[in-house]
Amino acid sequence: MADSTQASAPKPSSSVKLVLLGEAAVGKSSLVLRFVNNDFQPNKEPTIGAAFLTQKCQLPSRTIKFEIWDTAGQERFASLAPMYYRNAQAALVVYDITKASSLVKAKHWVAELQRQASPGIVIALVGNKLDLCEEDGTTEMPEEAGDALPAEGGDDEDVVARKVSFKDAKAYADEESLLFFETSAKTGHNVSEVFTAIANAIPETSLKGGRAAAASGGTQAAISGAGAGQESRVNLNARGDNKTQEGTRHPDGEHHYNYYLDASHGGGDTVIRPGTVYNQLRRHDGHVVQVHDIRGHESQFNLDTHGFQLVQPRSVEDEFEDVEKVKQEVYAEIIELLKQVTGATKVLPFSHIVRRHAYSQAVKEAESKKSPEETMTGISAAMFAHVGVCDARSVPDEDLVEMLAKLPEKGQFANASIRKGFGLWNIKYHPSHEWYYASGMRPEEVLMIKCFDSKMDGRARRSPHGAFRIEGQDEKAPARESIEVRCLVFWEDQTAV
Repeated sequence: MADSTQASAPKPSSSVKLVLLGEAAVGKSSLVLRFVNNDFQPNKEPTIGAAFLTQKCQLPSRTIKFEIWDTAGQERFASLAPMYYRNAQAALVVYDITKASSLVKAKHWVAELQRQASPGIVIALVGNKLDLCEEDGTTEMPEEAGDALPAEGGDDEDVVARKVSFKDAKAYADEESLLFFETSAKTGHNVSEVFTAIANAIPETSLKGGRAAAASGGTQAAISGAGAGQESRVNLNARGDNKTQEGTRHPDGEHHYNYYLDASHGGGDTVIRPGTVYNQLRRHDGHVVQVHDIRGHESQFNLDTHGFQLVQPRSVEDEFEDVEKVKQEVYAEIIELLKQVTGATKVLPFSHIVRRHAYSQAVKEAESKKSPEETMTGISAAMFAHVGVCDARSVPDEDLVEMLAKLPEKGQFANASIRKGFGLWNIKYHPSHEWYYASGMRPEEVLMIKCFDSKMDGRARRSPHGAFRIEGQDEKAPARESIEVRCLVFWEDQTAV
């Protein structure tokens, strides 16, 4: 008799990072929209930087959870592509069958992926806009007819002949060992088939297992909303003997974090006072959590998937003593950095905090304070020498608690915002939270943390973050020296949500 428990067990689930590449206006976003939402928008706005969506593909033996990075085709965003195809297990390289030059660009992307992407990446060559061609799908147009053709989704009377033959594209795909399909995002022809073929072609050894609820004793889903359950996790276990600049490896470990404690359990109200004794005396829900060092895997974390990203620009300023110089030089560098990494059209830095206090100095200062309202310039800067960031996908909205930060009249936090108070979130403890940090951060490194994103399309909207200290190290550690710059980032050519 068959084991009924085994028969009814859910299929295993694996996450697959997939990137779309191709020239602008070939229909990459339309293909993703058709696959994810079974929808088509004739006048879809161009992608800026990259868009992130998720969708499941059901195979007979397992479920594949696609994490889809739809990259911008404009040339000015080409330099950002490696950030998105790095560690991808699959790629869709798309061209427009009515525009011969788009296949030339597609071949460029195929060559770059074969040269620089992960070994074993599954690449599908996709000729889109089949609906614009005559019904037999094979008619060719003479070269002198030109490339000025209507965008996908034009009226029926705008039927045109193809400029790239099925035979030629298929021959190239076979030569390069690529999957090959011709599709129409408008009608949906072959769209699901492309993703299913990719799912079947992913080697079993490269699949990432999803987190099973049964294995975690009923742990809640990692994220909520449109992208719930679409997880991929970076394997930090096989990092080898990573070392910091000083030559001392900082292993993963369990560290103490203070979570929000509700007033009904002895916690305070929903007001915090940064940089004051009051904030240090506030009761918390303390927990020991696992914090993973991302050294050796920095490139696998990015703002739109995890909510944080480590980059390496080099600042011309290294003292940060002159406030006006910081605003003129450092702010300008941050503006350009954010535009480059995110594709933003406008960046407005509005405040910064400089921290440089040794642990012993901070402790002496804290001991000398009498009133809870007194400011503390050092304890928050040096007592916790490491900044931890939480994977945005592991913190659902129900774990967030709305708080109000009231800034002190003086001290380093007095000008932390353009107003004397601002809203923020604290978080309630849950064992599903996944914490990371970068050991041995150097002056040329910048940790970018997303505090809020208005987009609700499945990308990371915020990454909880907080400082912690490694027991036995901070007492002898040199002063922590850092600058935190807060910015508003805008995409003026995109919708807000």
